[in-house]
Amino acid sequence: MKVKLLTLAVSASLLATGLAYAEGPSFYGRVDASVQKTNKETATAKDAWELVNNDSRFGVKGSDSIDDATTAFYQIEWGVDVTGDAGANVLSGRNQFAGLHSETLGDVMIGRMDTPLKAAQGSVDLFNDRAGDMKFLFGSTNTAVFGNNSGEIRQTNMLAYRSNKIADSLQVNVMVSPGENVDVDGTAGTETGLTDSYAASVVYDKDGIYGAIAYDSAIQKWDHVRLVGGVTLGDIRLGGIYQQGQDTASATSLEADGYMLSAAYSLYEGSVVLKGEYGANKEKNAGATTADRDLIAVGVEHPLSKKAKVYAEYVQFKESVANTNDNYLSFGTQVAF
Repeated sequence: MKVKLLTLAVSASLLATGLAYAEGPSFYGRVDASVQKTNKETATAKDAWELVNNDSRFGVKGSDSIDDATTAFYQIEWGVDVTGDAGANVLSGRNQFAGLHSETLGDVMIGRMDTPLKAAQGSVDLFNDRAGDMKFLFGSTNTAVFGNNSGEIRQTNMLAYRSNKIADSLQVNVMVSPGENVDVDGTAGTETGLTDSYAASVVYDKDGIYGAIAYDSAIQKWDHVRLVGGVTLGDIRLGGIYQQGQDTASATSLEADGYMLSAAYSLYEGSVVLKGEYGANKEKNAGATTADRDLIAVGVEHPLSKKAKVYAEYVQFKESVANTNDNYLSFGTQVAF
């Protein structure tokens, strides 16, 4: 009997130790979909009601303690199209990486991730992942000429470093991406080094004040500088982003220059949130303005619980050079898990 009790005690001790050194895997995600009246006057003209998937996603993440100061962690996330618009491509890759965390040195990660410049936006873009997402303001409608110049890039083949918080407020992020024998900057020849593409940011976040400066180089053939600021004053949130981009190809003179301002106001103890954004972006080719885009977006959100909400949004993009307007009126819901 004593032997059995001793065996059970040892087994329980080993099990408890194993549980203490592992966390996860945990399953998470969110579904965001809306009924939307789309009225577009651009080359892909459309005037119709439609059901829209707004970057719904799910994933799994977890960690495993190596010792008192080091932890291994991972995250694998997929986008999922809940409306079926993507056809057979229902799933798509999002942030997927593995890493090591050191209590003294910070995090090192490898995989597919948002660049530090993309992540630097924080929560300033109040219409993120929907029709008013700032990637549609900063990103060109003429991708044949300008490519993806939005700065909103989830980069593959990334080796990234993220510092621990300095003074509980400041964080440094750095990433590099090898060219892997591909022309990543638009110049003659292919790149084979470790740092053919790179990006970095410095982020401050404390006591309701947010600020970031970020830079990327040769990310999908563009260089960008992004400045971000935000402040929370009681029930009011204010934010702004300024971004400047330059094509890296030596034979071109493509440029993009834009900004966006956002504001949100919580009413009735947070049961209603009013929000709005205004932004402008210019694209130039050899000094000539080829696109001059304005964004106006207004919306209202009503939280149903900590993880569910309903919303209504109106978004307008006005392009003065092409003299076109794109309008979106959306009624949707988001449920996180």
